[in-house]
Amino acid sequence: MRRSKTTYTLFFILIVQCMLLNGQNTNPLIEILRSGGPAISRVMDNLQDHQLQIKYTYISRDAVDVTFETYDFQVDASHYFYPASSVKLPVAVLALGNYLGKKLKNGKRIDLDTPYKIEGDTVISSLRKDVEAIFAVSDNEAFNRLFELVGRDSINNRLKNKGIENVQIVHRLSTPNSAESKTKSVIFYPKRRKSDTLIGYSSTAITALQLEGIQKGKGFTRNDSLISGSFDFS
Repeated sequence: MRRSKTTYTLFFILIVQCMLLNGQNTNPLIEILRSGGPAISRVMDNLQDHQLQIKYTYISRDAVDVTFETYDFQVDASHYFYPASSVKLPVAVLALGNYLGKKLKNGKRIDLDTPYKIEGDTVISSLRKDVEAIFAVSDNEAFNRLFELVGRDSINNRLKNKGIENVQIVHRLSTPNSAESKTKSVIFYPKRRKSDTLIGYSSTAITALQLEGIQKGKGFTRNDSLISGSFDFS
């Protein structure tokens, strides 16, 4: 049976949790990575090519306090790491913070189920639908709508203000012109009220990353053509 990356990830997390619940004081990541399982060994035998970085935080709760224990393996802030779909979590949270309760020009306030659509799109969605789609099936189009809602500058400025450093979220996912700096207008449809349009705006230029390992891979596609050579992620 072929297992997905999600299956391996969940299995890995469950093992870590069991080790911590059993009171083991060593770094559980190191113990698991030394286990010798076939899938783990393929990576551990060639760490340089896999460029593995792991950060795991275990959350403990009791009647009074919440504590966090963080373990990591090969985490290196100077080396580029492509976050893939993990960017969807902060953007979903920021979209909810930006728009829940926001007052439109016509006096209506936005809630989880206020219908909206992005300029030029035919899909009418809502914050509830898009957040659910992101966490249920990692939906790229739902993420892209929330990216338009929040805007690149707002995303990165608010992350920085909250103390989340060494992170840049700069583009939409799996769509043409994904790094376009101009956001599209958003049209809301409050119940029993006329629609209200929030005009898009231009974000500042992307700051090129100055990190190690910024060139990755042996080839990539552009406009349906295969380009030989590494892709520049700067």
